[in-house]
Amino acid sequence: MMQTVFQMLQGVDPARLEGALRLRIDLATARAADIVKGKLAVFSSKQILHARTGTLARLWSEAKPERRAEGEYALINRAPYARIHEEGGEIVPKKAKMLAIPLPGPATTARGVARYPSARAAFEAEKLFVLKSKNGNLLLAKRVGRDRLELWYALKDKVTLTARQYATQAIMAARDRATEEVKRALTR
Repeated sequence: MMQTVFQMLQGVDPARLEGALRLRIDLATARAADIVKGKLAVFSSKQILHARTGTLARLWSEAKPERRAEGEYALINRAPYARIHEEGGEIVPKKAKMLAIPLPGPATTARGVARYPSARAAFEAEKLFVLKSKNGNLLLAKRVGRDRLELWYALKDKVTLTARQYATQAIMAARDRATEEVKRALTR
């Protein structure tokens, strides 16, 4: 004789049933979050942002339970520049008068990472000087030989980044697979 779901559940303690369901939902959302986290790592390191150091992709983690609503699973990124890459905006110097942007060449490695921790460190170690170009741009340069200059940094009052929406695109790319994972866990 076939029993209906209602008949099967009649003798079960509701608190126990709720706990089992909550556990199943938690496991399913954790698996779905892993799917999203994987997409975030790919999108923040290869497909959209083209990683130089990999820090942004590496710093995705689960938000602490007390910082999210019940039944919610949240991922956060601790990189200080994660939001500006996602939403875009203006970057202005905090302590210095100008931003020093490392130029491709002697100031950066082949992957585009600055060789020195700051422009000031490069300025002192490499004996750089400030140069004003014909169109008014300020640059930090180094004299090489008698008649050649190496350009190391561009000096800017501010820089505007356009929104790249790498996280939004990653979430949208993972949404269907993550949703299926949750549905599968709840219908087993």
